[in-house]
Amino acid sequence: AGVAYLSDGNQYTPPTGQVVIAIQFTEETAFDSGGGTTAESLWPTYGQAGPGTGSDAIAGDTMPAGLTIYGRWNKVQFDSGAAFLYLG
Repeated sequence: AGVAYLSDGNQYTPPTGQVVIAIQFTEETAFDSGGGTTAESLWPTYGQAGPGTGSDAIAGDTMPAGLTIYGRWNKVQFDSGAAFLYLG
């Protein structure tokens, strides 16, 4: 349903009714470590109940260039790096 580009220190929130369904890293990228939820997912994380438990939050983690991850995020923020965010 669309794509956005996100780089150093910026936060992205998709339009109402959409979520980020894939993140394709174009360079080594560090998720925000500033204390907030940085890849806020509609899927269960360690702080949410759901069909699974034991998952960690993505905060302060570094992803390599070329990696693509899939999910359902309603907010994404990086400390450094860049990626294409695919919407659905």
